[in-house]
Amino acid sequence: MGDPALADPSKILEFNYLSDPAWRGKPDYMHYDANYLLIVDNLSDFAHLAFVHTKTLGGSEEYAYKSKPTAIERLEDGFRVERWHMDADAPPFHRKVVRNAGRVDRRNIARMYVPGIFFMETLFSPAGRGAEKGNLEGAKQYRNCQFFTPETRRSTHFFWDYLHDYALDDPTIAQSLNRSMIEGFLEDKFIIEGQQEVLDADPDFKMSGIAADAPLAHFRRTLSRKIEEERQQLAA
Repeated sequence: MGDPALADPSKILEFNYLSDPAWRGKPDYMHYDANYLLIVDNLSDFAHLAFVHTKTLGGSEEYAYKSKPTAIERLEDGFRVERWHMDADAPPFHRKVVRNAGRVDRRNIARMYVPGIFFMETLFSPAGRGAEKGNLEGAKQYRNCQFFTPETRRSTHFFWDYLHDYALDDPTIAQSLNRSMIEGFLEDKFIIEGQQEVLDADPDFKMSGIAADAPLAHFRRTLSRKIEEERQQLAA
């Protein structure tokens, strides 16, 4: 992984929710037969939630064509995307743990760090309660962390946790959320590993980006720039 003397401990990211007693989750692991950047690409595309995960994590195709990101920040170490979906049906994974969830205002804040760490904040509030203005009464929140560690050029170790901030004395909630996430990840895994097979069969294949891929494109450019900067430093 490089010269240990060059490692900078100050750059180790802190995800406080993992140790905060106000949150509960169930850590887990999955293996992908694919390059880790294909997983990054997948997570950089919020629109895929509606189409790939309609019956699991997404909720409906409306999430893709009706809601738009309220903020896309291109940062020096990755990107931040915030997205609201107002007065919508709660997605299946939330309805499994919150009975009679009804209509909700939903917020997702995604933060991707180079070279491959993903955090996401998710909030569900009763529709019309004013969560977008800061009123979180009755809201339920989740925190998602995902860490991608390349094993080879075409395989990846995937570590993750999905935490919640309510009913912490009920272990079945974390277990249900864990099962729902695995169900969704397996939907992604099928597509991502299929992409890897296409790339293996045709190394010259080029993927085309669209407007919705702005975070993805920025991440790839940022990663390439940092790799080139590191190569120049090593050559100096």
